[in-house]
Amino acid sequence: MKYSSDFYRYIQKPLKLELEQVYLAMDTAVPLEIVVTELVSNALNSKLNFSHRKKG
Repeated sequence: MKYSSDFYRYIQKPLKLELEQVYLAMDTAVPLEIVVTELVSNALNSKLNFSHRKKG
């Protein structure tokens, strides 16, 4: 997998998000964005890395 956009081919269920608009100061928004991006990336990597293993 070369790009993070390749992850979308492996997602089997569509995501439905109900979000509200939130205003944050820049010194809060940037670290929060980094943490959220890392969590989502790790979750997708975990899903892909262990999807080839047999269940059980």
